[in-house]
Amino acid sequence: MAVSLYARRAPSQDGEVRYEISGEFDGEALCVLVIDARRPAVWRMEGGEPDRMSGSLIAIKALKRFRVTGEWPPRVGHIS
Repeated sequence: MAVSLYARRAPSQDGEVRYEISGEFDGEALCVLVIDARRPAVWRMEGGEPDRMSGSLIAIKALKRFRVTGEWPPRVGHIS
């Protein structure tokens, strides 16, 4: 089964990084991934239709980019 996920960075509070996750590039958010910026391995899903698999795929890609650039990316995508 193919999976397409797109996430755009959303406004967040200090110490958090938030991504709105959608099944379409500019689609409506299905849920929100919230990453603890001080401990990136700690994250949770909020709202809508939270799906831990979607959250983990986006969290891993965002964290990899953060480790390379030192900045959280404005968009993250996963297609398989």
